[in-house]
Amino acid sequence: MNIKDILVYADGSDAFESRLNYAIALAQSSKAHLTALYIVPRYTVHAYAGMSMDPGIIQQTNEREWDEARATQQKFENVTKASDIDIEWRAEEGDAAYHLNSHGRYFDLVVLGQTNPEWDDALFTGLADDLVISLGRPALVVPYIGAVAKPANRILVAWDGSHSAARAVNDAMPFLKAADQIEVMTINSAKATLDEGDIPAIDISLHLARHGVKATAKSLHAENISAGDLILSHASDFGADLLVMGAYGHSRFRELILGGVTRNLLQHMTLPVLMSH
Repeated sequence: MNIKDILVYADGSDAFESRLNYAIALAQSSKAHLTALYIVPRYTVHAYAGMSMDPGIIQQTNEREWDEARATQQKFENVTKASDIDIEWRAEEGDAAYHLNSHGRYFDLVVLGQTNPEWDDALFTGLADDLVISLGRPALVVPYIGAVAKPANRILVAWDGSHSAARAVNDAMPFLKAADQIEVMTINSAKATLDEGDIPAIDISLHLARHGVKATAKSLHAENISAGDLILSHASDFGADLLVMGAYGHSRFRELILGGVTRNLLQHMTLPVLMSH
């Protein structure tokens, strides 16, 4: 698959410009069309809320939100002006997850931003948490602190033999073919439910080799450390520019209780992560 159509989530946060620059670099390297999607929240007061509010206040609030959308559009156009890519701006009103899912399924790749890690996760739910599971398209999540806008030369693949991991490797093939160094890592492979043979990750590495992608297989054991923390630690040691992995999700209630590798990574990520489900 060639990446020819990229959607980037646009918002009024300080992190948007860094996310946009990363998406521009992706679009330039693959000669892709770049579309930005901004979702304006819709404010209403329902009768069952047990309170009354001047409709004028709601209208003023909505107008301020649209003003921020227009300001973000201007930023988008200013930042992309120097690039040689085709661009498009879209704005919708309503639920962000709904519109990102609706639009995102018509693109090869959706670029999202990590939720501000300083927010209390019990109160705020990041869009990326839900979208990587529901999109049906690969999602590339850029850390809140930003990332260097350049092609990924060193890629770490977190492999567990699952269908999500297989989807992620397939979706990441354009990145893998362009990279200089790739490592496929497994964790606690001896306890894996799938038969990985005598050497963990050797079969997926052989599959990559048949696509002209040279990868090194590495097996690690998570002892006194979570799998998510081990992945991020090893990504740092490896000097990875990009992490590729399958997104595994339970129900939201179960995730809040049990945690999970996907949720842990999205909370603590320090490099761009490409996820598929």
